[in-house]
Amino acid sequence: MEHLNLRHLHYFWMIARSGSIVRAAESLDLSPQTLSGQLATLEA
Repeated sequence: MEHLNLRHLHYFWMIARSGSIVRAAESLDLSPQTLSGQLATLEA
């Protein structure tokens, strides 16, 4: 299991702020699949 770090919290904050994983991923220059995977790590 990965440890929680500030990057995970930043990704969560960007998703909440934008209201969408797709829009957050575009802002972060990531694919939605990558961002979704990072969110799953945060949930674990």
